[in-house]
Amino acid sequence: MATLVAWLMLLASVFGRALAPALPGARAGFERWITWGDHVGSVLSQAALLVGTVTTVVLLLTTLRQNGLGILYRLLMAVFGAGTLTVVMTAHRHRIRADSVLVVALVTSLMALWSSIPATRTPRSRGAGLVLLAAGLSAFSHMIARALALYASENALVSLFGVSRGVATLGLLFDVGALVLAVLWLWVPRPRAGAVVLGIGTLLAVVFVGAAASGSSPDAGLFSVITDRALTELTQHPAPMVPQAVRAGLEVMAFVIAGGMLIQPEQRRLSAVVIALAILARGSSDIPLCAMSLLLASLLAPLASVPHGDIPRDLQLDAKHPHDAA
Repeated sequence: MATLVAWLMLLASVFGRALAPALPGARAGFERWITWGDHVGSVLSQAALLVGTVTTVVLLLTTLRQNGLGILYRLLMAVFGAGTLTVVMTAHRHRIRADSVLVVALVTSLMALWSSIPATRTPRSRGAGLVLLAAGLSAFSHMIARALALYASENALVSLFGVSRGVATLGLLFDVGALVLAVLWLWVPRPRAGAVVLGIGTLLAVVFVGAAASGSSPDAGLFSVITDRALTELTQHPAPMVPQAVRAGLEVMAFVIAGGMLIQPEQRRLSAVVIALAILARGSSDIPLCAMSLLLASLLAPLASVPHGDIPRDLQLDAKHPHDAA
């Protein structure tokens, strides 16, 4: 179930967050493809929400039963996890206030930071815990940056908006850290797998960023226009103090690395799922599905450090060697 929800989160991000919003207005007479993109993005988002909700409930109940995690941790994770889940489900049905979204981003980022502590205590889940820590710091930084930018925009404070961009730049550094740690997690035991994922990610980043560079010109081709719009949709505001090409390239790399994580051998897949979910969320935890993705990663990471028999069967990912499950 955990692997399935990670795949759904990945596909929903590609189609729902990037492709579907990029199609309208890309070309005249494109209505059929726009409708198709909306339908696919909606179906994938709803499927990710449904499976993610069920998985979250199972993980919350499992966390409550883990005596080794501490009573305070279990109670707070259960309370905040249930509250986050409620807001995420509400956001998919109704429009919610911006401050509510920022609260969800704050809560999920703090949950990620706290969950990374027990995950880093054992070798088999340490890699996933470190990536989750970097993703949590990224989510927290970007949340602060957006809150500052929102306040600065409402009160016409130019200097404060500059501060928000500086905080967003710090968040981008944590983004890079999460991606580097994820690649190292792949590379250390299997250098060939790490090199393949890194090579494919770099190649696709160069291709898509290069195509997007001419996407706004009057004579741009359809592929360039759609790529430019899709990458713009993926990049959050306020903009860090780096070129747009760098931000767009990191988003492409994140999708490729997340996909590479989900095809890892069964013995390491539990930690791989945690890393994939954390990477997909990173600095976008103010988006409901990304908040759920970070919530799932936060609940799964400590379970990667507990004995295999304590994990529900549908979350064990059919690992053949329990003590190598990360």
